[in-house]
Amino acid sequence: LVETEFSGPDVKSQIHRLYDELCSPFQRSSEILKKEVIDILGMELYECLLWRRGALLYMFCSTQMESICRNKDLFCHISNDLVRGVSDLRSMLSLRKPKQASGIQKTAADLGSDTLVLAEQGLFSDTHVLALMYAGEMCYWFWDTWQKNSNSCQLW
Repeated sequence: LVETEFSGPDVKSQIHRLYDELCSPFQRSSEILKKEVIDILGMELYECLLWRRGALLYMFCSTQMESICRNKDLFCHISNDLVRGVSDLRSMLSLRKPKQASGIQKTAADLGSDTLVLAEQGLFSDTHVLALMYAGEMCYWFWDTWQKNSNSCQLW
């Protein structure tokens, strides 16, 4: 689906346009309402926006990694997307603090000890686990490609 929806020469501009649309609530809340977006949307929607931004960049970068293996110069073009995607996913994962899991009844019969350990670490859903995996994979892509191409481009 990603490859058919985002194929062609203008794929990067399509992704950045979608990403900018997902950023607009953050910008508008501070510009117009002079409030933090989390105060306006609530934690769940704020978390969802961060997830969508990070997942969008993950999917884009994952489709580009094969091309990067063939053309090393492309790394310079998506390295910032990798960094932004990891940043969004880290923000999403740190939004709910692990201490909130302390309210979970440890003696609840339906809650296994493995589930409790995950909740205490801040992994409250399968989306949180997937975000952790996406961020880790994006970090690996960046590190691995940077090791192979450290002389080929200037970042930031």
